[in-house]
Amino acid sequence: MFTTPRFGLQSKICFSLGYVVTINIVVTINNHTISPEDNLKYPGVLLDNKLSWKPHVQKVKTQLSRACGILSKLKHYTSPPVLKVVCNSLIHP
Repeated sequence: MFTTPRFGLQSKICFSLGYVVTINIVVTINNHTISPEDNLKYPGVLLDNKLSWKPHVQKVKTQLSRACGILSKLKHYTSPPVLKVVCNSLIHP
């Protein structure tokens, strides 16, 4: 038997003298509360709760740093064509 989900949305807005707006939203589906998350991964992009790029930039920076470390160690043991293939597989996926 199929039942229609029941959605609920409650919000609270607080204003202060510093022009900071805080919005607390409570979302419920079938009497289950959906908790807010600090970070969201949307296909290939990481965003935080302020829609900032900081988590995404940090992740890309970490991946590039790791790839550059691997390439710097491999350059002593392999030829340039092999390094190019490794570079294309690590940095340009």
